[in-house]
Amino acid sequence: MIYVIGDSFAWGDEVADHILPNFWGYKDQLSDNQIASRSAQLGILRPDVNHPLADAWDNFRIENRWSNLLAKHFGTDVVNRGENGKSIHGMVTTLSQDFETLKNADLVIVQLTGLHRLQIPYVTDDHEAFVQEGYAQLNPLVHLTFSKQVYFEIGKLRLADTTERDFLYDYLNCILLIRQLVKSATNTEVLLVDSLFLRECGNPEWHLNNNETNPYIKKMLDLTDFKNKIYTFPSMADIYNQNRNTCHTMVSGHYCHNTHRLFAQSLYDIIIRENMFPKKH
Repeated sequence: MIYVIGDSFAWGDEVADHILPNFWGYKDQLSDNQIASRSAQLGILRPDVNHPLADAWDNFRIENRWSNLLAKHFGTDVVNRGENGKSIHGMVTTLSQDFETLKNADLVIVQLTGLHRLQIPYVTDDHEAFVQEGYAQLNPLVHLTFSKQVYFEIGKLRLADTTERDFLYDYLNCILLIRQLVKSATNTEVLLVDSLFLRECGNPEWHLNNNETNPYIKKMLDLTDFKNKIYTFPSMADIYNQNRNTCHTMVSGHYCHNTHRLFAQSLYDIIIRENMFPKKH
């Protein structure tokens, strides 16, 4: 079994948009109240959620996201824990709760997310999107359409007197926790996979180049082997930029089913070449 965790790229956001533009496939993540709230905030009516073919469109998204295509290449099952807006802290939470499932994984892939995203305990009696497992997923730089004032205040506190080095250290610390969690559950290593966000949202690569001589960052880089691990694989952005004639991006900057197909094939080739699957018992 392949276990995948990540944000909206792992979840497959906009994979079905060529069938119905701006179809987000809310059904497996949001309640009816959250759907209505999100639609009202965006000023968009989404009758597609109740469309008779909505399930078929959503199944297309699931079947054609890169994790499922990769699993088909290997002839195995896949557990996908990708969720829109998921922070690196949210991934630690999910992996902790999924410890028993991880024990059955032959391959664990983490598609990394933005540097500035964080999670906070969910404020009840509020119907917001990006609420996962009792936590709200926030990005204080863009204030992800959260209406409760407390979210904005927490976002501002997160940014106050916090340097990019602090964000980077925190991010790498979460990577270390993820690797330790997976290692304790199974004999496989974590494959860290880039998406769009590492290079274009928060840009950890730039901050690494400017902070890697700092003793705290250097120690964390040694512990995680982050720089070597992350550049083993191409990013979704690389795949898109190399194949613009067959791939397209939609309103949120996500990529189409062709991008996912090419990305899955690229991962498969590297995993086979490096003999990463199945795990060595």
